[in-house]
Amino acid sequence: MKLGVMIKPNNKGLVADNYDGMLDLITKVEDIGFATVWIAGHEISLAAAVAEVTESIGVGIMTKPFLVHPMKTAEDAAVLDLMSNGRLLLGADTVATSEELAASVVKQEEAWPRFGEALDIITKSWSHDGFAYLGDHYHVPLRTTVSSDDGQPFVREPSEPSFIQPWQRAGMPFEYVSLQPKPLQIPHPPVFVSAHSEKVARWAASRGHSLILESDDAASLSSAYWEELEKTGRRREEVTLAVAADIHVTEDESTDLTYLSGSPDKVVGDIRKLVQDTGVFHLLCRLSGDMPTQEASLRSLYLLASEVRPNLEM
Repeated sequence: MKLGVMIKPNNKGLVADNYDGMLDLITKVEDIGFATVWIAGHEISLAAAVAEVTESIGVGIMTKPFLVHPMKTAEDAAVLDLMSNGRLLLGADTVATSEELAASVVKQEEAWPRFGEALDIITKSWSHDGFAYLGDHYHVPLRTTVSSDDGQPFVREPSEPSFIQPWQRAGMPFEYVSLQPKPLQIPHPPVFVSAHSEKVARWAASRGHSLILESDDAASLSSAYWEELEKTGRRREEVTLAVAADIHVTEDESTDLTYLSGSPDKVVGDIRKLVQDTGVFHLLCRLSGDMPTQEASLRSLYLLASEVRPNLEM
């Protein structure tokens, strides 16, 4: 069992103070020994700052790849993977607000098909020298005479001539695109799909992506995910199932409205049941600006690391 922290930025107080405090909290999270820290927002620049102030913790970033051009997300994420020495975890969320869709000029009915194409472009651009993509919503390059023989949107650049080395493309016809730089991790950084429905969970499994679930629907969606993964012939060891939950560990038996709350013994029992029900391997402790103080957040994390983690199978 791996433990991580998911932090949601907020706008309370001075913005600069808020980010300084967040980075300070993240360095303490790494010192405590958590495996990953996730930024619950598409803020690549903030994730880059996290990579700069940390040394070994995995750096997760939640993106909505259908709201921006997928090649931009692929390039920004590749640079972040290089900056962090191969510690990037890419999260991909399928849900966007009506305001986000309007700002990106994306129709609600196009969000899901755009998501699938965008994530396909991102992962393929990381692991191939040159390619063209001829989807319903994305053409990469935008103007190309390349055509697909088998009806698939992804077209690999031929390995024999007319293949062009990426550094020799200046002045050549723009028929294929080559992302530069490539990420450090091979074939590419792990991709975690945030699933809020069985359809998305099964889609992620069919493509071999890892999964992030909310705690309240983790049991049913994880079952569908594992079932679909087995159909593809993949093993559970090839992916990671993560569950994000509000976790508050206290010294006594008092509880609050969070999903996993109370004394260390109670939280250990609740996590063991969650593992039994879902097969979760990575538990993300969700933090937000709603905690009374940063000290209260840290106290809960210290108890989670010192009193709960040793009693779980790691």
